Amino acid sequence: MKTINEIRNITATQEYDKHFWNAMRLKPDSEMAMRDAMDSVTGTYFTPTAGEADLRKVVVRESIIRPLATNLKKYQGGSVIWAADSRNYASFVPEGAPIPGFDVEEDFTRIRVGSHKTACLLKLSEEFALDADFDLKKYISERMGKSFAYAEDKAFICGSGVNEPFGLLHDTEGAEIGTTVSAPDL
Repeated sequence: MKTINEIRNITATQEYDKHFWNAMRLKPDSEMAMRDAMDSVTGTYFTPTAGEADLRKVVVRESIIRPLATNLKKYQGGSVIWAADSRNYASFVPEGAPIPGFDVEEDFTRIRVGSHKTACLLKLSEEFALDADFDLKKYISERMGKSFAYAEDKAFICGSGVNEPFGLLHDTEGAEIGTTVSAPDL
């Protein structure tokens, strides 16, 4: 099984891009030229790297959460995020008075983040694949981008933590819903 970097090197070529879209249009001999980028588990082919940027644009455009979130790229395993959660310590001091120092080591919380994979397969009739006027590349990018955005938004909000991230509304691992205070903490 090839690594993601090996697959990316293959799918980044213009030749692979040409053969991929020819295969989508059912042109003969295209699949043979793409055999090095076949997923050995599913028997499917990876999308050309050139189309990845278009797909990502659609996901960001269609998503509710992504524009508000921090996006970290990590291709293998989980990761640790250092989250800053601290008070502000600046204060006014008289001229010539010592400036107080603060230990900010406790400002950071270490959060372990697992990686999760979204995937989908689209089936389209031969009629569309063979129609030269049908923009197959654009349609697939738009449709998959919308599907990925919807799946991510749903998980980011309501995710159970099973094969998907914990969502903001998860009972124990989600965001704090609200709190009652008698006076603001300034």
